[in-house]
Amino acid sequence: MRVEAPLHHLRARALTDLGRGDEAFTAERRAAQALSVLDDAELLPLRRAVAQNLGDHHAARGDFIQAFEQHSRASSLAQGLGEQDAEFNAVSGMSRDLVGMGRWLDAADHARRGVQLARHELDHERARDLGLEALGWLEGHPSPEAAARREALLAALAQLDTREG
Repeated sequence: MRVEAPLHHLRARALTDLGRGDEAFTAERRAAQALSVLDDAELLPLRRAVAQNLGDHHAARGDFIQAFEQHSRASSLAQGLGEQDAEFNAVSGMSRDLVGMGRWLDAADHARRGVQLARHELDHERARDLGLEALGWLEGHPSPEAAARREALLAALAQLDTREG
């Protein structure tokens, strides 16, 4: 199983690149299954990548609850591994999953977290895009809670701008 998991994951990535999403999803699930029989401490970077990809596949299928679960797992693993870029990707996925569930305010909170992660050496353009996307999610939500989220996002985005100068 230790050899099978990476092979299934690589196959899933190749199938994704070829635009064969259903087959890629199946291969990624096989990778997760192979990982499930190993010790939890083994192959952590692979576990993180598999969780991220499963989350992406679930989101593409509209299964946002499963997507959020997988992206959350990927975020935790990335954080434990110190992989900030991977954590940003997982948090971005989580925020979009929450939008898919209609949880706009929670989505904005996760997007702010993603923008804050980017203050530390990450691609500020991707973080800015996420922050602006989240501001768009909050449009049409006149509640005080939405206003507070907008302010927090704007503050996080402003901190990105001061780091670039």
